[in-house]
Amino acid sequence: MRFLNDVDNLGQIVRQSNEFARNKLSIRNLMAARILACLFSAVRYDGTDFRELIIPARSVLKYTGGENYKVLKITCDRLSEAVLERKMDDSSEVQECTLFSTMRYENGMLFVKFHPDLKPFFIGVKSKFVKYDLQEFLRLPSIYSQKLFEYLKSWSGCAERTEDLGTIYALLDIPEYARANFKDFRCRVLDKAYQDISELTSFRYEWEPVKNGTGKTSPVTAIRFIFSPKRRAERQESLKKARDKEIQAKRNRLFLESVQCFKAKPDCVTPKKTGQCAVCFKVRALELPEFLQGQLPGYK
Repeated sequence: MRFLNDVDNLGQIVRQSNEFARNKLSIRNLMAARILACLFSAVRYDGTDFRELIIPARSVLKYTGGENYKVLKITCDRLSEAVLERKMDDSSEVQECTLFSTMRYENGMLFVKFHPDLKPFFIGVKSKFVKYDLQEFLRLPSIYSQKLFEYLKSWSGCAERTEDLGTIYALLDIPEYARANFKDFRCRVLDKAYQDISELTSFRYEWEPVKNGTGKTSPVTAIRFIFSPKRRAERQESLKKARDKEIQAKRNRLFLESVQCFKAKPDCVTPKKTGQCAVCFKVRALELPEFLQGQLPGYK
C-alpha cells in the first residue's frame, strides 16, 4: 500500500529516539498508526520546539473521497486520545504522555501540534535513535507488524535481544484471552510479522523461542530476536536442519506403515488399484528416494 507523499512538509524518513520505539503506544488502529508515522516524518529536528503541522488529507490517504474523509475524521478523534506509556527508570512506575497538544481536521486538512512532553524523543535527538523509511512502514499490513518493526529497529545495533514474553505481550497490546496459547500467538503474530517485515521491508532479523526447560512441552518464557548476520545465518541453518529432520522422520514413519500395509494387502501399493489405502497414497506423494523405493515391494 502506498500513500501519496507529494507534500513538502512530509518526509521520507521517520526518526525517533530508541526509548520512544520501545514503549507502548495505546494505538490499535492500523490507519491511525500510518497517519502517526506520516506526522512523525514531518517533524523538524533543528528547532527547539514543535511547530504546528498543516497537512492535506491526500498526503495520508491512499484514495481521496467522501467515505475516506469520514474514516479519517474518526481516526483523528481516536489519535487525539492516544498516549505513550513510558516506563520510568529503575521503577515499576508508568508515566502516560499525551501525544498531541492540538489536533483537528477541517476541510480536508489536518492541523497538528505534538505535545511538548514528546520533545525529548524527537527534537535534537543525535544518538540512540531509530530511523526507517516511511514507505516501508506504510506497506506493513498489520498493527503488530508495525509495532514489532519499530521496536526491533531500535535494537538492531545489537547482535541480539531477548525479551520476556510478558513484555512482548504488553508492547503489542495483546488481549489477555489471546495470551493463553503460545502456538496461536506464534502463528498469528510472530510468524506473520516476520513474514511481513521480511517481504515488505529491507530490515532483516530472525527470532526463536526461549523455553523454561529443555523438554518439548516446556513453556516458552521469552523471545530472542537475532540481528547479527552471522547469528541469523546460523539460525536459518538450524531451522533448515530441523525441517529436514522432521520431513525425514515423517517419510520413515509412513514407509514403515506402508510396509505393514503391504504385508496385509500385497496389491495395495499398485498405483492404479481402486481403493488404495491412505497410508500408501501418502507414501507415493512423498516421492520416496530410490533406495527406499527398492525396499517397498510393489512400489512403481
